[in-house]
Amino acid sequence: MLEKIALSISNKMVNESVIDGDRRDCIAYGLSLILSALIITATIFTIGILTKTILPCIIYSAVFWTARNIVGLYHCDAYYKCFFLSVGLYSLMTISYSFSTSQKMSLIWLGMAVCTLIYSYIEILHINDKKLKTDIVGRFGKLCGITLVLVVVTAVAFLLGAKVIAFPVAFGMFVIHLLFAPATNPKKQGEMK
Repeated sequence: MLEKIALSISNKMVNESVIDGDRRDCIAYGLSLILSALIITATIFTIGILTKTILPCIIYSAVFWTARNIVGLYHCDAYYKCFFLSVGLYSLMTISYSFSTSQKMSLIWLGMAVCTLIYSYIEILHINDKKLKTDIVGRFGKLCGITLVLVVVTAVAFLLGAKVIAFPVAFGMFVIHLLFAPATNPKKQGEMK
């Protein structure tokens, strides 16, 4: 569906001489990614508004999109899968945020993030392809740098009693690590971007 809309827009751009015909497919692909991101972001923000968790929504989105752009994470092979995974994970954060009455849930998500980071490291040790391993180790280094910053932010927010900050940062860190883990599997490498 998104691909058809994007192709239609790119065809219109070619017909109006905005772009060259040989760039149509590239532009259509870029437009489909933009449309997908806009739909997912709009849905997540709508959930945030409806559940009165807009500040955690903004913080989670900032953590997730920043890390995704720096590290590159697992990409689903279809837009609907990406939509349901993204909205599902955000809904999990909203539900657990709404029902947790203390800061302890932030520590649980932080612990789960560390566990997935350790899992990724162990999987990296088993990669035999030297070129692939070099790429993954580089991404893993960036992930560790981001993790260090986010752990400090979560710890400070936790100590200050700022659940509204600590919780979405810790959950965002867990999601980032969860989506990095498939990258350590050579069979999933084509889906890492």
